[in-house]
Amino acid sequence: MSDIFKRSIQIAKDRRKKRDELLLPMEEYDRTVYFPALERLRKDCEKEGHDEGEWKNNGLGRWWTICEKCGATINEEIHS
Repeated sequence: MSDIFKRSIQIAKDRRKKRDELLLPMEEYDRTVYFPALERLRKDCEKEGHDEGEWKNNGLGRWWTICEKCGATINEEIHS
């Protein structure tokens, strides 16, 4: 299990824990903690090299996949 994948799981666990503690809307936590952590994680994963899953097509010619380590969506522009 890669470090990126472990960090991805921990970020999600931390968010669930905070949500359960607060029992309130998560907008501020998401804006100040969760989304910035995901952005850093995905940038680190991109530097290391995303683990591309199977490429999918939406039927209209748009290709995309999801990194199997960090969960980032990778669009056709990056793939081509």
